[in-house]
Amino acid sequence: MNSCTTLSLTEIRNLKHTEFEPLRLDPAIETNNLRIDLLRQTEEERVNDSTVTTEDTPYHPLGFDLGNGLFYDLNDNLSFRIDELLGITNEDCWSVERLDGRRQRRADCVWTLCGDTLTLNYPSGRRERYIHHGVHDGATTLVKSRNRLLYAVDFNGGQTVYRYRTRKLDVIEKAGENEYSVRGGFRREYFRLQGNRLLLNRGYSIELSDRNQKIRIIQSGWLGSRVMLTMEKSGNFLYLYDRNYHGQKLESGDGCVTVFRDGRLQTRWRRIR
Repeated sequence: MNSCTTLSLTEIRNLKHTEFEPLRLDPAIETNNLRIDLLRQTEEERVNDSTVTTEDTPYHPLGFDLGNGLFYDLNDNLSFRIDELLGITNEDCWSVERLDGRRQRRADCVWTLCGDTLTLNYPSGRRERYIHHGVHDGATTLVKSRNRLLYAVDFNGGQTVYRYRTRKLDVIEKAGENEYSVRGGFRREYFRLQGNRLLLNRGYSIELSDRNQKIRIIQSGWLGSRVMLTMEKSGNFLYLYDRNYHGQKLESGDGCVTVFRDGRLQTRWRRIR
């Protein structure tokens, strides 16, 4: 990709803005890993004495819904939830195909959720692959692979617990008005919603400003603060860009979400059932 290619500056400057919804901070789970990355954490993995590779940090199923389709998980990954963008969050049965921008003629994979069972199919001819299924037991959601428990999430009033069997791995607790603490291992972190500003982990904050027409994702540290991404919306179009106007444009409508990066088609997600 040409590093000089950016989003259309003229298009962004001439937007007829659509207001964003208010920010929120609600404990939630996203179990299907259907997300569009905005901030993806990475970690180093040593292959041998002389080789270190960088891998994406896995998604965590537990986190917070932030409003406007945004989800921040407990591994500090910020994403759009595809099920929210497609409007299928509360539907019991659906199929979504993904088309890679390099191969636009047919989907490279299809996710199907029906009866709380998630499967993945590759149209190249391989058999449909079972991923997992969910079991709902009162205020508890168990996610299993066949008969093996992968994890469970308990929603108990002011406490949300992510666990394996009886072992608590991460706990979200209500700490005050629009405030939560997160405990996991030896860590304790705090997440707050203060007016139009969300305070997250790792120095991240999200601000709704300019008469609700812009969302800014900010990271603060010892050397000050910097705006990592700015979001603006116009009708079915959503723009996300850095200070150099590199970024993504999302187009939503008719059961489809199309993602362009720096003016080029990257991915298309489409509901087919």
